[in-house]
Amino acid sequence: RPSFSPEEFRKLEATSLARLSDPDIHEHLRWDRTVLHAQMMIGAFSGMRPTEMKNLNWGDVLGYRGKRQSPRQERDITIRVRGKGKSREFVAQDAALSWFDVLWKFWVDHQGRDPKDTDPVLATRDGKRFGSSKKGLAGLLTQCGLLHDYRGVKRTMYSFRHFYISQQLAHGVD
Repeated sequence: RPSFSPEEFRKLEATSLARLSDPDIHEHLRWDRTVLHAQMMIGAFSGMRPTEMKNLNWGDVLGYRGKRQSPRQERDITIRVRGKGKSREFVAQDAALSWFDVLWKFWVDHQGRDPKDTDPVLATRDGKRFGSSKKGLAGLLTQCGLLHDYRGVKRTMYSFRHFYISQQLAHGVD
């Protein structure tokens, strides 16, 4: 499956962040782009499968609620995921943590309360589980010239899992 080189990932991240800071976009579009960016970053720094991310509730981000106000170096979280008929627990890299913070803040700003354990991490403005990000991701990848990898294979949300795995292998992780 297709992945990203580190240079391609940096380009994608920079383009996505630039799109988020566009002052002329509607707030609904800003929300969708923020959730997409968070989904990409969480996938790239946790190795979660797209289905696992879609199914993720705040109660599955173990230790997050209790340590949310703690200094970052004291905040490790265990993520419990399910998908493809399996479940597992793992610790995400620190780079994913700030995007959980953004999603939590978005929830509080738009729902007027902290999310419940049963609320989805990737949510719409009205608190429902976020649907497909396929079109948004394809638009972003097209804008970056990264819709296809060097072999011509189309990239998808699954490519972030492969980026995570490639980076782990490149850094000597078995």
